[in-house]
Amino acid sequence: MSEETVVEETVATETTAAEPTAEVETWHDPAKVLRLAFWARVTAYIFLVLIGITILIIGWDILSRAHGASVMDLLRSFVGQYVGFASLFMAVFFFLGLAHILEILLDIEENTRKAKS
Repeated sequence: MSEETVVEETVATETTAAEPTAEVETWHDPAKVLRLAFWARVTAYIFLVLIGITILIIGWDILSRAHGASVMDLLRSFVGQYVGFASLFMAVFFFLGLAHILEILLDIEENTRKAKS
């Protein structure tokens, strides 16, 4: 055997040994997690659009009744209508936060795998 053949066999053996034999499986599928994050973000924006439309409708209703009502009646109607949307605003922030947290956790998991390799 010549020296070149021995060197090539050694390099081929080292390259094969460095490659992982089995891929590590995770308990989740990253594509599914990203899909969930996408739909959480879409749900949040749908809620935001519906909240905006409803606020405009209620605002128009309050302004159309403003001619014959007292200031306290308008304030009571205004506060009563808009305080009910606080939970919907929290839902928007929850879904947007969920999407960001899922993406951050996937990045952490991916970086952890790269560091171990």
